Amino acid sequence: MTTLNTNNNVWISVLLCTYNDEKYIREAVASILDQTYPYFEFIIVDDGSTDCTNKILKEFFDPRIILIEKKNTGLTDSLNIGFSHCKYDWVARMDGDDISYSDRFEKQVKLIRHDIAVIGGQCTYIDSEGKKIRKSKLEITHKEILNNSLNGYTAHIHPTVLINKKLYFKVGGYDKYIYAAEDLDLWLSISHYGQLMNLKDELIYYRIHDQKISSTKRKEQFFNCQIALLKYKRKVYRCLTLNEYTEMGKVVEKSFIYKLGLFFNLKSVYKKGISRRLYNFIVLFFSKIMRYSIK
Repeated sequence: MTTLNTNNNVWISVLLCTYNDEKYIREAVASILDQTYPYFEFIIVDDGSTDCTNKILKEFFDPRIILIEKKNTGLTDSLNIGFSHCKYDWVARMDGDDISYSDRFEKQVKLIRHDIAVIGGQCTYIDSEGKKIRKSKLEITHKEILNNSLNGYTAHIHPTVLINKKLYFKVGGYDKYIYAAEDLDLWLSISHYGQLMNLKDELIYYRIHDQKISSTKRKEQFFNCQIALLKYKRKVYRCLTLNEYTEMGKVVEKSFIYKLGLFFNLKSVYKKGISRRLYNFIVLFFSKIMRYSIK
């Protein structure tokens, strides 16, 4: 499938996965439909929402929208199903509780090259009511992004990215066993085949609230982050089998460094202000040590 139409405009697929986002979904969808760059299809996967999310989605009558309804099987499964329905060579991610800047795609498509794997960008963090909190300051070059990923830092903000679909399928997509850290794992695996980059510009308003996976599944996320890092260290640039995941899990769990890092990771959830930043720093410190200690 070519990404070019008769006017030589790059067409992209936009993939939004949602579950019980009734409070935010209308604004999230509208922010995509209102993009200044019009050449896209819009794949929305409703992961069995039990609130009014599905009803709200059906209020939109736009030919670019393709709504996929499925039973609740989790984000990773929804992402892989969504990718299988995307027909263009580049796939932009979006979440059901965030808001895209209107010129987001216009900026990202200008950077598309065959050797690029992921094009992300900065964000403006907002709270549950839309109040601005701060702006991100992520690194922008491949070397810096990869190094930060390996040290336990956030290197790409998942709903900002534009992904090279060919390379996505080359690594097997999102690893279904690495739940809550499937994005980090994908960046690490796909970086073996293409360049990672971030724009200096903010591309979305990223909402912080108590239902984010980073808050509700913190233990699983920290554990699976270590699995993703171990995969990369062992040069496994593909999805794991169940046996491989189990074996790597045992290696991680035996590490005393991991246990200390997990302790501080869970403690940081209940801290505020300076205390939380201190605990997060300690978590990142242990993550960096684990990069060299676990084999």
